[in-house]
Amino acid sequence: MIDFATQKDHPEIIPVWQSGFDDNADDVAEFLAGTDGFCDRLVFREGEKIFAEMNIIRCELSAEGKRVSAVYFYALATLPEYRGRGIMSSMIRFALDKYAADGISYAMIVPAEEGLVGYYRRFGFEPICGAKIADIPSESIFDFPIQTTKLSPSQLKELRDSRKGNNAVFSVEYIDFALRFCEMTAVEFDGGYAIFEQGDDRVRIIEFDGEVNRMLSAVKGLCKSEIYRVYLPDDSLIGEKVCRGMVCPLGESAPLNKAQIGLIMD
Repeated sequence: MIDFATQKDHPEIIPVWQSGFDDNADDVAEFLAGTDGFCDRLVFREGEKIFAEMNIIRCELSAEGKRVSAVYFYALATLPEYRGRGIMSSMIRFALDKYAADGISYAMIVPAEEGLVGYYRRFGFEPICGAKIADIPSESIFDFPIQTTKLSPSQLKELRDSRKGNNAVFSVEYIDFALRFCEMTAVEFDGGYAIFEQGDDRVRIIEFDGEVNRMLSAVKGLCKSEIYRVYLPDDSLIGEKVCRGMVCPLGESAPLNKAQIGLIMD
């Protein structure tokens, strides 16, 4: 049976989540507790046993000046012994039908790996956000003296919504949680902004707006590392092409060819 989870289901959801992703139980529990106010959760269960779960965050998509309602599917997982039975497929179809009936215009998802692009295409999702991922060595980044200002969640939301033409528009509650949960830092610099996190072996720039060399110099000045991983436009001369987002139109909605998802907790 497919239904919406409640807080009492969190302990059952945690091992299902962990079966699909390399996250510890405390982090999953923090996500579940911290997103209850703005995230729906679907589960597949028989009795008290939960076999599969998916998280659905409400947001908007913005493309070429137009904003439309959307939902963001996140962290979909099925216990290994129940995979291959169509459980997740039935959950995705249930969710698409449910949110279409609610008047939502689009569903979006970020494939955890490139091999899942074909799977999500079965349900009407199409890639809309191509990018190239590149690891830039520290010695290749210019040392421009760039002044930066740390952004609060509300300041970041205002800046994202005003500067970026094609992106997912999230609530300040989501942005606040995402920054804290993923230990990300958001800064503004002259000409743009950047959102980044310090990993064990590299700094990862999650999203940025502005000239790439100035952005890299700004981040390097704040966070030292040998390698800086950045997602560049898909027409860049360097980097490996990846899919950074897929969208499925619901109801009579027309596809958004240039929308981008941006700030995600992957």
